[in-house]
Amino acid sequence: MSQSEDNPFLELRREIFELMGRCILQLQNYELGLKRFLATSEFKINTKGGSTNLDQRRQLYSGMTLGQLIKEFTGSYVSKFAPDNPVVETDNAKFEALDPTEVAVQIRFSTELSGDEYASLAESLSTLVNLRNEIVHHFLSRHPLQDKRDCLSAKKYLTKTLNLIDHHTEKLNGFFKGRAEAGKNLSQLIDSGVLHHYVRYGFIPGQPIDWAQARAVELLQLAESEFQTNGWTELLSAIDWIKLKAPELSPKSYGCSSWRELLHTSSLFEIRKQRSPDLPSRTLYRSR
Repeated sequence: MSQSEDNPFLELRREIFELMGRCILQLQNYELGLKRFLATSEFKINTKGGSTNLDQRRQLYSGMTLGQLIKEFTGSYVSKFAPDNPVVETDNAKFEALDPTEVAVQIRFSTELSGDEYASLAESLSTLVNLRNEIVHHFLSRHPLQDKRDCLSAKKYLTKTLNLIDHHTEKLNGFFKGRAEAGKNLSQLIDSGVLHHYVRYGFIPGQPIDWAQARAVELLQLAESEFQTNGWTELLSAIDWIKLKAPELSPKSYGCSSWRELLHTSSLFEIRKQRSPDLPSRTLYRSR
């Protein structure tokens, strides 16, 4: 090979080395971005101490491979839209247990794609994982770079790979932007006081009350485990206990004039009066 023939060949190999480096760096950048994205797509805040589980979630994803991250991404964040699908619940086993009277806010971001969109994304991400493994483990066995034909084939392959990595990096940035917009809307909801009211009382103002989810009902049921005798709990004892645990709660918050009316309106409790000749009558209740 003459000097004039050798120089273009060497330059071609330098271009390949540069492309290889860019592919590796972009892949690592994508992995790091995916780890950040997944770690902050679901979190829990203890409203008493202000602590969160973000450090635990960052640790959870820090050691995952690209294949594991993508499996998590297409399982926990992106899902296929189906009208009859149940709401995906967060994994409470990941979170530290709270005192029953404490309040925590758990937020989970996710998105749904049509069946075709989901299948296309999953297939493209699977291709990305295969390309990553090909570059790291098999590149030189597939492209030995011994002649110009090898080099041209390798350059074409790496250029295609880099374009795919860039495409997915842009897609991930788009998911970041979409989640930021959702966070902005959530912030506006918090500022409006609606979310605060829901966390405190268990229902949205102006909406029908789902009594099974109401904070007052939850505390009445917790009081049963503290004070019940022969299956019945004295309402006055429960009220005094609730005032200590959640002094902001009042039957009036639920449109009721008294705790007895709240018990009756919720339809979740049985109520009875206990009368004694020498003592004032007592109101007792128990969960249905």
